[in-house]
Amino acid sequence: MFDRSEIMKAAWALWSAHYDAHPNLAREFEIEEFGFYLSVAWRNARDAAMTGTAKRRASISREIDQRVDIERRRRELDAELASIAG
Repeated sequence: MFDRSEIMKAAWALWSAHYDAHPNLAREFEIEEFGFYLSVAWRNARDAAMTGTAKRRASISREIDQRVDIERRRRELDAELASIAG
């Protein structure tokens, strides 16, 4: 099970680090913006809990989803994913 308190703390730390890196920005809380950092914190927590094979499988799936016209690379990734899956 995930420690939701730690995930929320990580999201706040990411949000705060963004404004620390950009001191000219006004620190105004916007729920949509914080939602982005919360989703990143959840993804980081899930990734930390994954095994090496599961991480690679998730990485391949994300790369496939992000690409538009990559049929050759898609076939390569699909073949690798199939070999990992069993």
